[in-house]
Amino acid sequence: MSANQNDTKEEIDKIICEIKDITDFDVEQDFIENDFFDSFDIMNLVMALEEKFRVEIDPDDITPENLASVSSILGLVNNSGAQV
Repeated sequence: MSANQNDTKEEIDKIICEIKDITDFDVEQDFIENDFFDSFDIMNLVMALEEKFRVEIDPDDITPENLASVSSILGLVNNSGAQV
């Protein structure tokens, strides 16, 4: 993983902590399987990702598979055109 991708992953971690109002979380967990995000969290996450990385996430890409982990969210950001 490149330094830019590590930085992006750290930014995603920060966004998740802000949305959930927590300081730490298990990055290995499956967010969907563990009901980590509710629908409001997902809406806030997508908006924060779009703002932070200056991308537009296609609504068709907002799927459980793309939101299941930090790595899958990183892939979603990358696939949405972020320069990371």
